[in-house]
Amino acid sequence: MSRRRSPRAAAAAAAFLLVITVSAGGCRTDERDAERALERALSDTARPPAEVQAELERIIETWPETEAARRARRELESADEIDRALARGLSLRAWDAVKAVARAVEQYKARHGRLPARLGNLVPRYLEQVPSDPWGRPIVYTPEGGGYLVVSYGADGIPGGAGAGRDYVVESGRARRD
Repeated sequence: MSRRRSPRAAAAAAAFLLVITVSAGGCRTDERDAERALERALSDTARPPAEVQAELERIIETWPETEAARRARRELESADEIDRALARGLSLRAWDAVKAVARAVEQYKARHGRLPARLGNLVPRYLEQVPSDPWGRPIVYTPEGGGYLVVSYGADGIPGGAGAGRDYVVESGRARRD
């Protein structure tokens, strides 16, 4: 025995199928649009990183449930990891430069019985040249009484600060971690 649907039930079923079909097509369109936007964001290597980041964030906001949005999130996480690694590398290079100058000052002092008046006195015997910090600024040397300071003022180039703007200081042969 076959069951016949009422006209009302048949219309409801047809409407339901139409909604599902349109929604599925919309999902595929969203996926394609998101994928195209992601490819555009990542393909132009000359584009400033801040613009790429903004575009990736827009993709995540516009199409949050797509595979392209998931890839955009991974790209942003990778960029953050790279930025942190670069910052650690710059920090290590700053410490290396400051410590190299401090070692040269100590060698000069051991040989001459006094501190050098300026960094130029250390070149070329103790240093090949007066080093710069990783941000391109010269390392600062200040003789103080019987001691001295050797400083890189960090990414911001000004005294004090935290994070990337922290100072790298050796005071009379000892690293100072403020």
